[in-house]
Amino acid sequence: MKDRMHYHRLFEPEEPGYIRGNLGKADSALYFTDDGPDHCMVSRRVGSSSDGSEYCLVARISLFRYRELRDLDVAVEDAFSEARDISLCGVYQDDFISNVILVQHYRHSVDIPDEYLPPSPLIEFSTPPSSD
Repeated sequence: MKDRMHYHRLFEPEEPGYIRGNLGKADSALYFTDDGPDHCMVSRRVGSSSDGSEYCLVARISLFRYRELRDLDVAVEDAFSEARDISLCGVYQDDFISNVILVQHYRHSVDIPDEYLPPSPLIEFSTPPSSD
């Protein structure tokens, strides 16, 4: 998520606006981190490939939407429905470094493949998804 953030300073735990956490379980789990005073980042694991890469859907949402999700006023399934800057990212991690690549950018939430959205099960990609 840090790679796709707009605001490049994470809040400290004692600062207003600090967000770190998750919501949901297993394949529906969502992860959050703050992204400035009015937004946060949301992500979910989409799957992995045989080369060891993990794939995550990452987007930016308003704090209002985050609070709706946190307070269960909006279903986890709708977490990305009002999102912006939506991307499928690939992460390959070895012992020393994580390499993040942008695989696909989505202009609108309706462009996201349904199988990438919660509560879809994790995908085992037989070949890594192709980049833009």
